[in-house]
Amino acid sequence: MRKDKINIFILIILIWNSIILADDITHKYESDEPVVLWVNTVGPYHNPQETYPYYQLPFCKPSFGIETHKRPSGIGEILEGNELRNSGLKLHFPVDVDKEDVCDQTLDKSTAAEFELAVDRQYWYELFLDDLPMWGMVGE
Repeated sequence: MRKDKINIFILIILIWNSIILADDITHKYESDEPVVLWVNTVGPYHNPQETYPYYQLPFCKPSFGIETHKRPSGIGEILEGNELRNSGLKLHFPVDVDKEDVCDQTLDKSTAAEFELAVDRQYWYELFLDDLPMWGMVGE
């Protein structure tokens, strides 16, 4: 009787694992399934411990808004200081995206000064797509 219960339990686990939907946790996607681009931090290249949330700089936000929810963090992400937030950009697997405008933004003197300071201090930014990090320099 006990062996039957264990076998049923194992069968339930196997079925459960086969019906779990794909996402950026499992790294398995179906055609045309949404893929989340996570924004992380910005900071000076020569001082990687000095980081700020990505949208602390006045980056252009998509016209359909930013989803403000944060990604659940593991202990490693917390220790590394990651602050992953959904970028709000609409991406789908494996759909190619032609060059398109995300939004229009006019810089006033204060936002232009923020970007100028970030470029002068050689700020970098970090993004994650399917747990793969991407880095770039602000202004390039």
